[in-house]
This record gives sequence, C-alpha cells and structure tokens, in this order.
Amino acid sequence: MKTRLALALTGSILALLAPAYAGTKTIPAQPVTDINTAGDAHPANITFSNYKLYFTATDKGGNTGIYVKSLTKGNLHVADPVLNRKPGRIRNLTKKGVTKVADNFVRAFDVNVADKMFFHVQGEGVYTTKGSAMSTIRLLKFDSLHTTEGFPFDPGIKPYYMGDDKHTMGIVFAGKTAKQGVEPFVSNGKPGAKNTHIVRDINPGVNGSFPYEFLARPSGTAPDQIFFGAYGANFYQLYRTLDGTSANTAEVALVSRTDSGNANLNTFPFGFVLAGSDVVFAAGGNLNNFNREVTLYDTNNNLAYYLTSTGVNPSSFSSGTGSLAYFAGTDPTYGNEPFTASSFSQTAGYRADIVANGGSSLPKDFKLIGSEVYWLANNGTGYHLYRDVSFDSPQKIVSITNADIVVTEYIGVSESTVYFVGDDGSGPTLWQIDNTVATVQATQVKTGQGFVVKNPSHLAEVVNLTGATFINRVYFSCSGIGTEHEGKGEELWVFQP
Repeated sequence: MKTRLALALTGSILALLAPAYAGTKTIPAQPVTDINTAGDAHPANITFSNYKLYFTATDKGGNTGIYVKSLTKGNLHVADPVLNRKPGRIRNLTKKGVTKVADNFVRAFDVNVADKMFFHVQGEGVYTTKGSAMSTIRLLKFDSLHTTEGFPFDPGIKPYYMGDDKHTMGIVFAGKTAKQGVEPFVSNGKPGAKNTHIVRDINPGVNGSFPYEFLARPSGTAPDQIFFGAYGANFYQLYRTLDGTSANTAEVALVSRTDSGNANLNTFPFGFVLAGSDVVFAAGGNLNNFNREVTLYDTNNNLAYYLTSTGVNPSSFSSGTGSLAYFAGTDPTYGNEPFTASSFSQTAGYRADIVANGGSSLPKDFKLIGSEVYWLANNGTGYHLYRDVSFDSPQKIVSITNADIVVTEYIGVSESTVYFVGDDGSGPTLWQIDNTVATVQATQVKTGQGFVVKNPSHLAEVVNLTGATFINRVYFSCSGIGTEHEGKGEELWVFQP
C-alpha cells in the first residue's frame, strides 16, 4: 500500500562502486601499541584513514588524547602493522584533570586525492587533521553540550561529494552559532566563512532547527543531495539541500503529524537510508495514533509515500542490495522481525520470522557486507548473528561445533570476511567467518601461540582511498588476558588471517 504525500524538487543519481583489494600476509592477533605502560589505555574511536590509524587512548599519567599511527613506509603500503613506529598524540583532551570527549570520527574520501579526517570534541567544535598536531585545525567552534533549548546535540558529521572539478569531498554537520542556534553546516575541510558555513537558517532565532541524521545521495557529477530531519515551520519534517546553499535547501515533504508539537514529537521522521536511489525511513501521519510507518521518498519524481499502514513502527534501518532497505518492523501476525522495503516495487513487508507463532526476535544492527545483509536477532537465548540468504530462511552463525554464539558487536572488513565478538558459553572472544562461502560456522581468532582473544571491543576495519574495505584486517581494543601478551593492559590490537 502506498499513499501520496507531497511534491518537491528534482534530481538524478549515478551509483559508484569502488574496487576492493585483498591483503595476503597473515598476522596473528597481537598488540600494536603500548600507550599506557602502567595500566589500561582503553583505545576507542578506532578509525583508519589514508594509511593512518586514528584512535583515542589514555596514557599512564591519566591524560586522554587523540593518537595517530602511520602504516606506511615511503609511499608504499606495508603489511606489517607495527613498523617499530610509536603512535603520536596529535591532540590532548585532558586539561587540568578534566577530559573532554571526542567523537564523530569521520573520513571523507576523494577520487584519486588524499582523503581527509574529521572529528568533534564536545564543548569545542569540529576539527580536521592530516595526522599531525600542526595539521589539526578547528573548522567551527561551538559547544554541543549546552544550547538555548537546554539539551545537548550530536553534530552527526557525514561526508559528501561537493561536485566540483577538484573532486572535493566535504562534510555536513549540525553546528551552532550564538545568533542562529543549531543549524546545518557544510565544510570543504578549511576554516573561514567561505569554506565552513551554515547551509540555511531553517528555524530563525537563537534556538535553531536541530538538524539530524544527514544522508548523502549520490547525483553523478553534481553535488550529492543531502537529506536530513529538521525543525521548521511544520515542526520536524524531511529536508533536502541540493548544493549546500540556502536557496536550494528546503522542506521536501510533510511526513509527520503537524496538528500539535506533542504529536509531531511522537511521529517525526528518522532512520534515513538509501534504497537504490530513493530514501526509506520511519514517519507517521495518521491523526488517530502515534504509529510510524515505512516511508519512501522518491528522489526522481519527488514524491513521498507511506508503504505500510498497520503500525509497523520500523527502526534500525540499513541499506541492502539493489533497491532494498532492511529494518526491524512489527506485524500483527509475525511480531517484531526483520523487514525489507523495495524502492522498485514501492512495497514493504516482513523478511524472516525468526521467533514463530507471533513471537518477536527484536532484530537490530542491520549491515550490508559485500552482497550479504547481516543482523542481530534474539531467538530467546540471546542475540545471535544472522545472514540473509533467501526469504524467510536466514542463516544463524554458529561455532564449528554448532554451538550457539551470543553476539555483542560485529563488523565486515571486506567482501569476504566478517568479525564479531561472541560468547559460546566460555566468555566473549573474537570470531571470524568467511562471507564468500555458504558455511555458517565461525572460528575463533587466536594469537601467535594459539590463545583465543578474550573480551575484545571497538572493532574497526581498514579502508582504502575510495572508501572500500581492501584488506581482511581488523583492529580492536583488547587486554590480552589469558594470552602471551597478558600484563600490558588494554591496548590497540590487530589481526589479519
């Protein structure tokens, strides 16, 4: 079922697929840093960009900082993850005993041009860096923790193609000024009003529109169209900018209730993902209830539709293959289970009934890895990792002894390899599965002396300059308990099969 909602602007799309490269050198699980020689460094925000590994960590003096570790030798990529090269701290986040939080670590990849790294420091603003203290500069100063409305906001930094002859990749984010409040900003990676500026003052005044969930939709050689939610004349609705200018930024569809502020807060749009060239998300316009439905914005015809009408209340969206989007949805017959929406057929429905007889598996964390979609679902014994194969026949990932594995986090590091943190009854360890074969049996990652890797976290992949994962390597945080590396505390680790 579909219901026409609104008419807006025009656009086109050209999907770009990046090539992948597979590494060959085997690296057993091992630490690659020793930031805190007296305890735990607690590495987090692990992000790979331009053959440099960025992360936050705490040294033995209790100072938390942003570190970078180069993985290059000259102009050549080196498979050795250590290189006898210590990571350097490019910014200290602890001053006078107070530590500020850094987040929103984002890489923006150019085509045949060195990429850029961006991050946000709470209370300070958005920064860019090339991997040194001298190259780390602030693009816009603002305090995201304190607003006129009285609550904090997430800048939600997202990269996008700016559409110029220099192949410039920029970022879009929620920023703040004293006069305009919280509004959308764009930046080409340089400071100054001409380079980092407000997109549009959507809600004039000191409060702002509090934009959120920016989604870049490729448009060929033209700038990416950027969709997002924001508060304007009709409360929270769907907005789009065609080129980062005020003139070409507007509300494109009324997709949530406008009869009152309370009704809008219960039905505002969220979860924006691409399904082919269109945008799929959750929103509610039924004046008789607060349900949200699966909603589609057709970017070629500039129309919005509700694809469902039964109170699906979708969440945890992810793009799938082709014209599909995946998400958790509720059905009167099947309960809360994995759903899909198709921008091609403009339909939506359940994909798998994991807990039968009206039960709910409460799926979450959907991810497209290569040509396969994975998700976490609770079959009654905890959350397990599932891989979509065909309609109503997902594969549950188990151990080589067919034991169930309760999974807390997972990541695809290439077309062929998936890593996850799972517990088969012996405690949380690091596991891997080959994504190119039909098997659903995972194996445990081990150190050079054959010990399993216990209690890993913050899994991160390696990527190349086009944004494609290109080597079956994973970086993560680990203390090395029970291995030959025990005693070094929680540090940054690496593994490559």
